[in-house]
Amino acid sequence: MRRFSRLATILAITLASSLGSPAQADPGGCRDYEIIGVRGSGESYVGPHGMSWTVGAAADHAAGQLMSYGVSADDIGFYSLVYPATKVNAWNIISGEYWTSMEEGVTTLKQALEGVALGCPGQRVILIGYSQGAHVIHTALDRNLTAAQKSVIRAILLIADPAGRLDARYSHVLYQPTGEDLGPGTGGGILDHALINSEFHGRTQAICIYADLVCDDAGNAYSHGLYGPLVPYWSRLVAGIAFAPPTSTTPIPSAYDFSGDGKPDLVFRRSTDSNLHLLDGNGARGWMTGQPRQIGNGWGDAELLTWVSDFSGDGKPDVVWRKAGDKNLYMMEGNGAGGWKTGQARQIGTGWGDAELLTSVPDFSGDLEPDLIWRKAGDKNLYMIEGNGTGGWKTGQVKRIGTGWGDAELLVSVPDFSGDGEPDLIWRKAGDKNLYMLEGNGAGGWKTGQARQIGTGWGDAELLTSRGDFSGDGEPDLIWRKAGDKNLYVIEGNGTGGWKTGPVQIGTGWGNVDAIP
Repeated sequence: MRRFSRLATILAITLASSLGSPAQADPGGCRDYEIIGVRGSGESYVGPHGMSWTVGAAADHAAGQLMSYGVSADDIGFYSLVYPATKVNAWNIISGEYWTSMEEGVTTLKQALEGVALGCPGQRVILIGYSQGAHVIHTALDRNLTAAQKSVIRAILLIADPAGRLDARYSHVLYQPTGEDLGPGTGGGILDHALINSEFHGRTQAICIYADLVCDDAGNAYSHGLYGPLVPYWSRLVAGIAFAPPTSTTPIPSAYDFSGDGKPDLVFRRSTDSNLHLLDGNGARGWMTGQPRQIGNGWGDAELLTWVSDFSGDGKPDVVWRKAGDKNLYMMEGNGAGGWKTGQARQIGTGWGDAELLTSVPDFSGDLEPDLIWRKAGDKNLYMIEGNGTGGWKTGQVKRIGTGWGDAELLVSVPDFSGDGEPDLIWRKAGDKNLYMLEGNGAGGWKTGQARQIGTGWGDAELLTSRGDFSGDGEPDLIWRKAGDKNLYVIEGNGTGGWKTGPVQIGTGWGNVDAIP
């Protein structure tokens, strides 16, 4: 799904007559984030968001990471920089055609930054460039940017910069195909060995595949086309840099933050009173006070209670559930401050009586909107329905995404457990009581379709859930209650599909809890 921002409109006024535009501009208001993509030599505008495939994919992953923090999809804009991106060969470099193309990109990029600084001064810009596009960004940073232009640049991803020096402050030489970080390396690009402006060192990540002759002095041209699998991790990383607060006192939103303090929280229902309660997390594998507070009463008829990072599109987490009485689906919008926007439930679906194991995914289909996944009781297959980002459904059409899920128990979605930048599903098998993971492909399906065992001896687990990064180490974790002692536990993921340590107890006396959205 493409979103075109106010920046596209501003630039269209100054650029369209001479350069054209890779996408039609929508005159919407200023968004919180603007991802500007700068394509590489010879690449066309056929990828996501009117960018090239490499840069567009990076932009998608960066946006997905922002959404996992709780940023609304409507608050993320995309702009594909328009410039020649002339193909590289010896003649084009000698004749100056490459340099003319690159300089035109620099000029246009500076205009784009000025457009943001003037029209949307509070916007956070993420710059992503590949090959010649990285050269454009690198050069623009050294071209007397105004203080206003500099202030809007929050993060930069340079992929295979042909003019950059490999430097320990921001460079990473990567081994392909594993993606192992070999360190900052030495030397630099085929055209120059220039450091980027020191003002941007802390905001920049520059990656170069080992032996890519474009950015690593000596090597081969083949390696230059192998960045696709490496893009997700580094795109997510720069999104995190852009998302970091301007001061240490500014709370960082989280997709699992209900109270508004930037830390993931737990919402739960007590079986004794059928009321909903909130327990504030402290962002470090524990609780702010340990004292829950009631946030709703009369929730006894709620089934399949499910947390959704932002279903309504206002940037705040919501709760979705099925009513026992009519078997219809309902939503209640959070207000981002530990309560409800209106307190009025809204019906969002009918005929959900055969749904089991309901879970939400910040974006399973790849359109940057939250989706729902569940198993049907009748056929035991897995299904998905795509949200439209405004509290409804994209098409209303249910899509089957898996068969033979009859032995699945405790199904939960995790923003990215395997570390490839895509959401995954984790569940317990009824037969062996072990834990399994299936990796999503970011486009509404599965990476391989092969489940991977990630844990044994989970037979005493109840109320399995994820709050993303509950421990504060940047990796998603799992939370559950043990049936034997009725205490709450967390186990920290290591970011690559496994565990950092063993389970840690984080709460006692959870025996009267019967639902954790």
